[in-house]
Amino acid sequence: MMHSKFEVVKLDIGQGERWFLFNDNDQPVTIANRYIHENYKDSLNTQERVAYSLRLLFEYLDYLYINVRFMTYEIFMEYRQWLASDKMYRGDDVERKKNNLKKSTIALRERDARQFLMNFIKPLYGLSFDIPRMRIPAQDDPKSKAVEIDDWAQLMNVASGRNKLIYQFLYESGVRIGELFNIDYKEFYDVPRAGDEEFFCFHVYVSYNKDQRKQPKSEGRPVWIRTLLAEKVSRYIRTMRYENSNKHHEIFTAERPAKNKNGTTVPGDPLSYMAIYKAMKKDAKLAGLNPKIISPHKGRHSFATNLLLEGASETEVKTQMGHKSVATISIYSRGLTLKVGMAAVDGARNIGVRLDEIDSTSTFY
Repeated sequence: MMHSKFEVVKLDIGQGERWFLFNDNDQPVTIANRYIHENYKDSLNTQERVAYSLRLLFEYLDYLYINVRFMTYEIFMEYRQWLASDKMYRGDDVERKKNNLKKSTIALRERDARQFLMNFIKPLYGLSFDIPRMRIPAQDDPKSKAVEIDDWAQLMNVASGRNKLIYQFLYESGVRIGELFNIDYKEFYDVPRAGDEEFFCFHVYVSYNKDQRKQPKSEGRPVWIRTLLAEKVSRYIRTMRYENSNKHHEIFTAERPAKNKNGTTVPGDPLSYMAIYKAMKKDAKLAGLNPKIISPHKGRHSFATNLLLEGASETEVKTQMGHKSVATISIYSRGLTLKVGMAAVDGARNIGVRLDEIDSTSTFY
């Protein structure tokens, strides 16, 4: 019996571009494409990633002559072991090399396959198997570790005024970079004096659109930071933010013209993730740090780790970070010796105070 060779293709079928999974007879894999287009219709990048993940899964099942509707826990565990191995599988006309996959890529392929099986195949065919969430350990991967406060302070010291404030904000608040871009600058117009109140509360949204501007603040996730940091942000908005930025809601905006795939960015336009990502990598080299361990999301990861080390409970950290499940906090607590009994806001204050103490130039403008 011949084995199928699956391919991932991007097509425009009159409803905009979409990613599809095809077999070697140019026949679409209907069940996979239905799942991809129903669940990831708003993101071409995610469609592409999931399509490649399911291509591996379907080729493995085809090699075993197993239909996906007969999936079991044992078969998935064998598939997982195969993903982590350096073996290739061969059929009559199929030879797929997938060795040397990075641990992070393996984790993504496994997660995508699990979600497809548990959220789509299992209810569709009334199957009874259960696949628990699994994480591939990455203790030896420098990207999986938190960045020490001393190192983050070095990063801040070589950064420009705006980027320095962004780096401090990410490390001291734990917000996602996308959430930082979505904060309305007007939230920081009425910041109390640090001597009057120690903490300041603002709201973040995972996504932002025109309708959310009309929604009450209670629908956003509240985040607490030191009022000292909020004052720095307020001063930046009033003194350094470009006048033509007022047509945008973002706090941090471009300072110089730049070309990108959407055209030319002028001063006052919103910042992109890649602009901060590239600046952070460049500053990491200037600071003598390993660029591989520095990224915008690493500020959030380090913040959560430091909160746990300060003694905040996993429930408190979950609330501060905006996670849906306490189980996610295990990413940050793995291998740590933790103290007990300190609230998350107190831990956040201590992180900021230590960052200021290390960074002798932390006063902003």
